[in-house]
Amino acid sequence: MVVRQRNVSGAVPLDGHLPQGVILVRQTSPVPNVSDVAQYIAQMTAELVQMATNVELELLAYFLDMARIESELAVTRSGYKPKPPAPFECP
Repeated sequence: MVVRQRNVSGAVPLDGHLPQGVILVRQTSPVPNVSDVAQYIAQMTAELVQMATNVELELLAYFLDMARIESELAVTRSGYKPKPPAPFECP
């Protein structure tokens, strides 16, 4: 059995050996920034609000909507400014 363990720090156990079957996988993708994470949470909670509303889970929808609003505020506070779309040029 192979267990994959994320090793973000690159640290190796003190004895220099890993337990049998453990493979370290280094995180190669860049760490997401605050606005990326907050924007993602805002999008997901908006969908969850709709789902909760559709089945009349009003209180849950309310709390999810508060999370959505807080996420959108975090995006605004982070200074995120979406890039304007590139102008369309006819060939």
